Amino acid sequence: MAVSTQHRSEQRGKVLLAARKCFVRHGFHATGMAEIAKACGMSVGNIYHYFPHKNAIVQAITDEIRSRLAPVLQPLADHADPVEGLVQIMLLSVREISAGTNPRLWMEILAEVPRNKVIRDLCLAFDRDFQALLKHLMRRAMHAGQLAPDTDLDANCFWLGALLDGAIAGLCARPDLDRTRTELALAQNLRRFFHAGRA
Repeated sequence: MAVSTQHRSEQRGKVLLAARKCFVRHGFHATGMAEIAKACGMSVGNIYHYFPHKNAIVQAITDEIRSRLAPVLQPLADHADPVEGLVQIMLLSVREISAGTNPRLWMEILAEVPRNKVIRDLCLAFDRDFQALLKHLMRRAMHAGQLAPDTDLDANCFWLGALLDGAIAGLCARPDLDRTRTELALAQNLRRFFHAGRA
């Protein structure tokens, strides 16, 4: 049973790796199950044993990103300085989602949101987790007098999410950008933004 479970996990991993490459190379819409099957050396029928449709592959990719981010971001909920915790969450999120070919992959997934309910729901679930963490830190910052007590948490979380998506789109368009320099500027401006709104 253990060998069968390991084999299934390895086969799923092969499919996901091939799908990532295909989505980045050809785009989500232009990639069919046949292309993914060819890229991973399986038959289309065999792939259906692991993923019933292309949306299920996207869900698995999204789950992978969430599983990598969660252990890194969650400890920041208890950061001694809530504002600094917010800054570090944004920086770590940008680094994780923009690593390697992830920016193009993320843009392909986001492009499906207006027309694909399954993927929209996946992205909204991702956003809910992310924003819950941001709101927790913002509330802590408000209680500590670092943010004004009338700070609109929902609106601020929306714009932080939009900032993250925009940063990833920019890195996708300009892969040669100086990451160290731009991350430093992002951190500085986020600190100024939050401290400017202190009570």
